[in-house]
Amino acid sequence: MKSIAFLEVDEAIELLERLKKEAIPVEVHDGKQEGGLEFKNIMVVDSYYERGCNVVEAWAAEQKVRRPEPSEPSRPKWKRMGFRVFSILLFLAAILEFVRGFNDVEAGDFKIVHTYKSGEYIGNRDLALSFGLVCGATVCFGLSMPNKKNKNE
Repeated sequence: MKSIAFLEVDEAIELLERLKKEAIPVEVHDGKQEGGLEFKNIMVVDSYYERGCNVVEAWAAEQKVRRPEPSEPSRPKWKRMGFRVFSILLFLAAILEFVRGFNDVEAGDFKIVHTYKSGEYIGNRDLALSFGLVCGATVCFGLSMPNKKNKNE
């Protein structure tokens, strides 16, 4: 006896029906239980091994066409909404900091942003912070988008 497939119970039932149609005698043995899933080991007599493998390959090809494997797992909707809300809050904070920065500039209030060996770089912290917040909000908004599958691939 040789093993031709090691599958979950639901998949094993489908394959066993296919093997019965082809009149291939099989034996089913219980496999390991991994993470709560029960597996079955499908075995055939040595003389039917080649035919059994062909049936398994055809069945697997059908399964792949019927249920293509996702190339990238999709984020759950609640998580996407969380990113969207967070990005909106970051955009609002960026607008607030931008307005505060311009008010400070109009008042002539500059703050030191960076100090270099050659001297100080004079700038406005609020404007620099608003730029960082816009960048963060853009990233969060991008993460809130659902995954799009490219149909050409």
